[in-house]
Amino acid sequence: MKIIKYTLREFKNLFEYYLIPLLVVLLPHKIYYPIFRFICYRTFFYSIYEQGSYPLAQKYLTDININPPELWKRNVKLLYLMDIADAWLFWLRPKKAKKLIETTGHWIKGKGFIALGTHWGTGIPSLVSIKQSGMDPFFVYSRKPVKFSERGLIEYSYRKFRWYYIDKISGSTAITTGSAYQRIKAQVINKGVPVILFDAPKEKSKAKYMLKILGNEYSIASGFVNLICYEKLPSQMYSVNLDFNTGIRSIQISSEIQEQVNENQLLDKMSNYLNHIILSSPENWFFWCQSSYLLSKKQKLKIPVLLYHSGNITGNTYQDNDTIAFKADLKTIEQQNITIISAKTLVDYLYGSIDLDSEKKYLVITLDDGVNLDFVDSKYPKSDTQESFYTSIKNANTFVHITSFVIASPKARETMQKTCLENHPLLSHDWWQSAAKSSHFSIENHSWDHVHPTLESVKQKDGIKGDFSSVNCFEDADNQIRKSSEYIESIIGCKTTLFAYPFGHYNEYLTEEYFPKKQKQIRAAFTCEPQYVNKDTNVWKIPRFICGANWSNTEELLKILTNEYTYDK
Repeated sequence: MKIIKYTLREFKNLFEYYLIPLLVVLLPHKIYYPIFRFICYRTFFYSIYEQGSYPLAQKYLTDININPPELWKRNVKLLYLMDIADAWLFWLRPKKAKKLIETTGHWIKGKGFIALGTHWGTGIPSLVSIKQSGMDPFFVYSRKPVKFSERGLIEYSYRKFRWYYIDKISGSTAITTGSAYQRIKAQVINKGVPVILFDAPKEKSKAKYMLKILGNEYSIASGFVNLICYEKLPSQMYSVNLDFNTGIRSIQISSEIQEQVNENQLLDKMSNYLNHIILSSPENWFFWCQSSYLLSKKQKLKIPVLLYHSGNITGNTYQDNDTIAFKADLKTIEQQNITIISAKTLVDYLYGSIDLDSEKKYLVITLDDGVNLDFVDSKYPKSDTQESFYTSIKNANTFVHITSFVIASPKARETMQKTCLENHPLLSHDWWQSAAKSSHFSIENHSWDHVHPTLESVKQKDGIKGDFSSVNCFEDADNQIRKSSEYIESIIGCKTTLFAYPFGHYNEYLTEEYFPKKQKQIRAAFTCEPQYVNKDTNVWKIPRFICGANWSNTEELLKILTNEYTYDK
């Protein structure tokens, strides 16, 4: 039975993604477009997009008159079919496609800007239009993975083709999720044109920014709003609509350039623009609601990263002993039904190589400095033998993963043992390899010498201690980061890909130059700022909540875990 269903689905996909759309290449427009209209009105093809669209529109578009159900469904299916067909048409018959576009207005010339658009699907007409104006468009989107059981080979092959064509229009590669903030900014500075859709998710949800559309509020992604307002990047709004009678694509480009605007001004302008567009073509609303995954950023997930210091022991209570606090926190985390993921998994999510379930709650746990108590039960100065973090997670009722950021320099660690740990051998590297081989642990880079203030000398050109933001040139960064990675790897026998800034200190050179442009091994870096991680988070500035500084009891931890923690920006 499963084989029969799969075969029928593949047969239907063959028609929907290849045979019917390719009519745009083989036949004149005046012949194929009436066929498209008939197919979308009379046949079962593209029927999946009928389900719920009309009732949903009636629910939210209460202030306008929408078409009768049959005409609404036909138009919605036409939009989907034309989006599929456009990839074939603009690739194989570009001269023919150009004749089917009517453009009102002009794109900004002479400088990079963000094109804020509204249209169905991937908006290939707008990308081609920008390209034909002599500029480089870079579509911002996510390649959302679809389970094989849900897609089949034919649909997947078409998706790959469309991704390839979008990259081709972009000249090299489109901008997908993960570190998109910096890539979008860089493209604008280099006179490129990132193209971003601003859409309404399918259902209302809490978000930082909301658009007011026809009396309702819709949450939108915040990344591009931050870019435009905080980075002072110019933007231009546009829309792409389809004339359902003629099949002509209409590109309307706003003559108003958005520069030096604040958040409220930009949100008002986008709301007004969307109101105007949706009144003229309400069928597009359904696709704005369905295509929220095309946005470069999703705001539903807010992931806390916790930071403990196993060497933070001055007593035997929660408030003055991180090992005791951690053991208690594990019970709280379990009670909250939170999934603990590794720091590497979090970074993969930010880069867009994996998806996380937006309905779940996630948490990342990290340790700094590499004190033996991370992994080995140890006698600590002026206290009894302490239970290590590793012992606690082995006894936990849920799977726990910890990333331990360790200091590389043996000499620095030896000095710090004398100056900070009463000469107890608690900063050895004997346990690193065992920890790295454990499914519960990862060993990563916490610099060469931590520029620690108790050292005689540090790897910093001016000898500045206690301030890692003073590492602001290639030589210092290479000594502190690349060379420490090489040493740590020689001990653990595997690659390091993450970095934690000592004291949480960083600077523009590290986040804008060294990490993204001067090296290729480290994929992300962690700070000590008490904020949540979401899809907008800069991979070179991943924030963390510190035990003791940001929470010192179970009640305060619960606020962090339930997304109720507030902080001063």
